[in-house]
Amino acid sequence: MPAHVILRRFPQIERFICPFLAPRVFAPWPKYRKLSTEESNKVPEGSGWKSVLAQPALSAWDSVGPREGSRVEVNESYRSRLATYRRRAKTIHLKRDPETGKLDGFSLCWTMPFAALEARFDEKVLSRSAVELDLDPEVDTWIRQLKLRTSFSARHEEEMAETWAGLPAESREYRWSQIVLWALCHSVKHVLRFLRVTHGDTHPPGYAVADCLDYITCYLLKGVKSPWENVLSELYRTILFLLKKRSNTLPLRQRTLYLLLKHLDIERAVTLHDALIDHFVPVHHHTLFHFIKIFATNGYFGRAYTLLDFAGESGADFSTKPGMSMWSTLLRLSKTAGDNRTRSALLQRMVDYGVRPNVINYGIIVENVLETEGWEAGWRVFELMKEDGVVPNEYTYAILFNGAKNRGDKEAMGHVLDLARTNGHLLQNAHLATDLIHAVYMSVRGIAPYSHIVDTYKRYFDLQPLKDLRLVYQHLPQADPDTLMQPTPTTLGVMLLAYLDLRNNPHTTPALYTHYRTLITQGTHPLLTALTSTTHVADAFLLALGAHAQTLPLCTTVISDMLAPLPYPSTTPAPPSVQTWSILVRSFMRHAQPAAAERVLAMMRDLRLTPNAVTWNTLISGYAGMQDVGGAVGAMGRMEEEGWWGDERTLDGLGRLVDRDRLLVALRGVVK
Repeated sequence: MPAHVILRRFPQIERFICPFLAPRVFAPWPKYRKLSTEESNKVPEGSGWKSVLAQPALSAWDSVGPREGSRVEVNESYRSRLATYRRRAKTIHLKRDPETGKLDGFSLCWTMPFAALEARFDEKVLSRSAVELDLDPEVDTWIRQLKLRTSFSARHEEEMAETWAGLPAESREYRWSQIVLWALCHSVKHVLRFLRVTHGDTHPPGYAVADCLDYITCYLLKGVKSPWENVLSELYRTILFLLKKRSNTLPLRQRTLYLLLKHLDIERAVTLHDALIDHFVPVHHHTLFHFIKIFATNGYFGRAYTLLDFAGESGADFSTKPGMSMWSTLLRLSKTAGDNRTRSALLQRMVDYGVRPNVINYGIIVENVLETEGWEAGWRVFELMKEDGVVPNEYTYAILFNGAKNRGDKEAMGHVLDLARTNGHLLQNAHLATDLIHAVYMSVRGIAPYSHIVDTYKRYFDLQPLKDLRLVYQHLPQADPDTLMQPTPTTLGVMLLAYLDLRNNPHTTPALYTHYRTLITQGTHPLLTALTSTTHVADAFLLALGAHAQTLPLCTTVISDMLAPLPYPSTTPAPPSVQTWSILVRSFMRHAQPAAAERVLAMMRDLRLTPNAVTWNTLISGYAGMQDVGGAVGAMGRMEEEGWWGDERTLDGLGRLVDRDRLLVALRGVVK
């Protein structure tokens, strides 16, 4: 069916087509004009540009895309590349220009080269090899005229804008596409500046600008954890500038917004959202969900709930995977947003929008209620969940067991275990079994030996990792280990913590640490390697080694190992935290070495770590245990100078001082 018939019958038709087929489908193909002999001689053989020179003059700057009576022969180099693409459907909007009556659409001189260039960021493309574009031979001359390769300055940008404005309007569109394609291929850093320069009285086609911004955003931010602030700021400022400068809507891609939002602070995220609203930029519902999550996570609950209502009024489907993820985030944060009425209102919104809470949502609700209202209320929500037809999973039972464990209710813990066992969620539930082991450890601490914890462990997990760590005897029997679970890193961490607490010995603990570091350095035990991603195990070794004078010097070895990189780059160990340094301060003060403890504080400042209340209270308690009134009161004064105020632990530490009269005199001096 001809394009004009489609448009007359469907004025705002939306069709899914491959971008490189758009000109063929929606533009007529007039008779091809052959090159003259003079024109042909001007073009080097193999340049691939004879066909492009033969095309009619491109449309004016504001008349974008193929027009009636135009034809561009597809370059053979692109024909060979089309086989590397899957059949991917993209949406374009067909409409007639109200002033000229011409068809708007994709311009072949932009869409095909950009589709090839964009393949590196397209997960659905079969081949992602580097693409060399066949650009106009004059592109180097145009770039030199604009001085695009020179260093950036505000004055240079003004001169570039003047040069660009002086070009004939009918040549800007074509030159713009060639210059931008060259820059995207060879020098991405210049594209943002060029986009700003070319947005004057006239501006490039919106879809091409959106393509550029998406490519640059992927190039700078995709897969990057911490981008350079100056790079992020320029991208952010350019997008805001283009939104304000354009007379029509800039159709930003949703991927652009998603990647940008991942790295923006909350203030800039709010400003970006306001700009999108002010300039009528279409935002997909999934992008709205992402905005809602960011606003709620940063405490902007009012804005998040307003946007939630807007998404509901616009017909968003909240039951999709991104929608359910958003509900989970809001439910998880609802306990920090206010009282129970906030959570109730959120649940009511879910019901109003036709969303049925799933097992993840219910798990979060149960966890929130357990923390804020207690065991009975949490159990009622659990019963309501089952009445609603939602089947509890292993995480649900782990949440319930953890709530009972925190409460110290052994009867409730036993009841949860019985339920999990009855429903088949115990023998294959590593989270629940690990919580059970930790509960046993906390209950037998100081009462039963370490072997009691091992007995619980070997009912659910394979003993071999513990044998590799030398935490149990190599010949310790275990019934049918093939049917048991492999422990998680958290499970091994709990077993190591319990061992160092219950079996700490100045003669065996150093050997255990040496063996542990050997396994870590070799990198042959993935479960142990994962333990270095946090400081928990290293902190446990510091506590154990710092408990004895003869092993105290080894504490600095633990710190050195934490700061040293591993021989394999796939894992980055966690550096010492404030808690780690506080443990080291405690170890030195415990053995009456205040000078070493003060050096630890100096090292923390060198590493730009601020001592917290625990650090200061540890130092104060240590001085008080040594009966050093001046040191204790002096540490308290420094603590207050850095913005920390004494609490009950501070008073408990000062209470270790025997000479209360000297303490009162010293405190009066601090107050004065």
